[in-house]
Amino acid sequence: MISRRDLLSLAGSASVAAALRSLEAFGQTAAPIKRVVLFFTPHGTVWDQWRPTGTSTAFTLPYILEPLKGFQQKLVVVDGMGIRAGGPGAPHTRGPAVLFTGSGLADDKTFARSDCSGGCNFGWNTSNSVDQEIAKRLGNVTPYKSLEFGVQSGGGFPGAYISYAAPAQPLPPKQDPYVAFQQLFGPLLEPAAQRARELTRRTDVLAVVKADLARLKPKVSKADVSRLESHTQAISELQQALQSSDLGCVPPTAPENRAQSTAGYRAWAIDRHSELLAASLACGLTRVGSLMFRPGENDGGQQGIYDFLGQTMEHHLTTHDTTAPAQQRLVEIYRWYASRFAYLLQQLDKFPEGDGTVLDHTLVVWGSEIGTGNTHSIDNIPFVLAGGGKAGVNTGRYFKYSPGIINSRLLVSLCHFMGFTDVNTFGLLDNGTGPMPGLLNGA
Repeated sequence: MISRRDLLSLAGSASVAAALRSLEAFGQTAAPIKRVVLFFTPHGTVWDQWRPTGTSTAFTLPYILEPLKGFQQKLVVVDGMGIRAGGPGAPHTRGPAVLFTGSGLADDKTFARSDCSGGCNFGWNTSNSVDQEIAKRLGNVTPYKSLEFGVQSGGGFPGAYISYAAPAQPLPPKQDPYVAFQQLFGPLLEPAAQRARELTRRTDVLAVVKADLARLKPKVSKADVSRLESHTQAISELQQALQSSDLGCVPPTAPENRAQSTAGYRAWAIDRHSELLAASLACGLTRVGSLMFRPGENDGGQQGIYDFLGQTMEHHLTTHDTTAPAQQRLVEIYRWYASRFAYLLQQLDKFPEGDGTVLDHTLVVWGSEIGTGNTHSIDNIPFVLAGGGKAGVNTGRYFKYSPGIINSRLLVSLCHFMGFTDVNTFGLLDNGTGPMPGLLNGA
């Protein structure tokens, strides 16, 4: 059988030698990188227009979730998973803090508010959120441990954050897409052009190597032809990997510098943040991200009115109007949320990576602080998960759980997805153990 030394001798080509060294490295390449993204929209949903029909693997998405139809085989719709109400604070206040921490608010009277039912005294969060636990465990593997984006979120109270580094340490989201782009991608624009030139050089070299190997075939025995063909195939795979890796890092178009008072700003900003978040993940700036659209708190004033959907009443007030017209207006809001979640998925899915796309190696979780607006119920939160199908997630599923399962099972699953299988409980309110049933391969 022809040896590596014989092959080099026969070839007499530095390009073949370089390619073989690359092949050795390629053979040792780790599995595609996994990532986690959290996505938040406020005030729950309208259940009869959100809940799918059918079986766990053959289901139909209803009107609210219909914008996600193109991603159905990459989705996991979760029905029946709630959050626990622990500690002080009204539902809209504590919900965002509990959602991804699994812990309640501190009872230290940091805040004294009279605008929640009966008056409320409460403090900040009491533990870190799952994204930050994952970021901490990953360490300094990327320029940013995590990236937080938000539209009209952040502020001086826990209902305006979903990411927490530690107790009483909320992480302020990047609010302005223009500023965020300059911070994240401004320094990368020229290096990106240099990387494109280097990619062209590498792929040209590999093309020459494949031609050299083709010329070698008549000089070797029939037994060694298959080995040469194997090398040729490996080079083709290396070319594909190089293309996937470098094409994966394409900075988004720079957003214009818009004032928040501009008409349609919120609808514009959430999409620009989705583009920035997806590109940040694809370019290796981080492996952990979040996007919060508006706070969970009561949204009084003009900022709570979705005029770009033709509405004239604040979203929160609309949730407490049980008339049919009001409920239909809510349905349109929640359907719009689903369309923006779909846009985020589109951005992640457009970047090729390994045997799929960045979305196929990223687990994205969409949740809310409550389940139903007018009752403030939290025993069922409208969770929709997406992605990760090439990295161990059983996608294309509709899970309908019996009452009692809480978000901590999901938070544990996120840790397991990222490889931290020693985590079996999450949050101070956790009353169980292990990941959520059926989400991950083998779970």
